[in-house]
Amino acid sequence: NEIIWSLSPKQDNLESLISYTRHFINSMFESTDISYKIDIPESLPDFMLSPDFRRNAFLIIKEIINNIVKHSQASEVTLSIALSNRELKFEAIDNGIGIDDSSKSIVNKVGFGLKNMKERSEIIGAKLDIESLPQRGTTVRISIPLPIFPPI
Repeated sequence: NEIIWSLSPKQDNLESLISYTRHFINSMFESTDISYKIDIPESLPDFMLSPDFRRNAFLIIKEIINNIVKHSQASEVTLSIALSNRELKFEAIDNGIGIDDSSKSIVNKVGFGLKNMKERSEIIGAKLDIESLPQRGTTVRISIPLPIFPPI
């Protein structure tokens, strides 16, 4: 389903990205004991996205969710998607074990998933911020500037 969604030109809009992201988040957390809350705007502007932008934005969020489910050992997660100043903002806050890394740049030191998130962020001009404390959880924020395309 993800491949079909990612290749369909009919899905090259902000509403589809948010809708598919919500579906993915729900499906990932359904089979876990993690309590989660999603805050997503009820209405979204009609906004076209390039296939590459949509794919990279989704894959960054997918990696964040995968990391929480597979590695965080969290019992609670708060997720939010917002639009502000022509930016798509995604935030994930968990109460898990955190990332045990003493370096200043977590993204450069830990795993391929975080490195892939950083690379994808650079491709679409996004700002990725990861704050983590061992045994106190992790917060991941990404601000993605929306490309300037005419409304649908």
